[in-house]
Amino acid sequence: MPLNPEILETLENTQVHYIRISDDYSTNINQWNIGRASMITWALGVIPFKDTFWTTSIQPESRYGNFTEPNVLLNGLVALMSLGGVAISDKIGNTNSTVVNRLCRTDGILFRPERPATAMDSTFLGDNGPKGEMWHTYASDVRKMFFVEYVMITNLTQSYAFTWNE
Repeated sequence: MPLNPEILETLENTQVHYIRISDDYSTNINQWNIGRASMITWALGVIPFKDTFWTTSIQPESRYGNFTEPNVLLNGLVALMSLGGVAISDKIGNTNSTVVNRLCRTDGILFRPERPATAMDSTFLGDNGPKGEMWHTYASDVRKMFFVEYVMITNLTQSYAFTWNE
């Protein structure tokens, strides 16, 4: 994950269009959590993306040993909703095509929102906000006739009454 000075450097270095904002994909099962950092990079005009991910829970002969990925679908969704590159890092022959196919149309075009999913305002309310992650983004068709909002809620440790006014 880049540090704040590296992110702010993009203001002067206008050749930067994408920035990886997640930690390295490894045994850190929360490296997908990029909702807050995505707000910053998107506000600066730089597209955020997360590191690669596995499409199966276990990778034979992995350099991470017996690590089991508990968040296969979540990692895929976050990669897709980040607007950056969607890159899988499975061992050759170990890719779960069902997971990959959920991210794109039959012609291979990725399902994409119009802006990266970012943390919702309520997640910054401390004790009054949700105890977990709530992200929001949206998409529309080319002619802007249909509009869809997406809300991703994960890792809640207690119930939270979500409203569309957030």
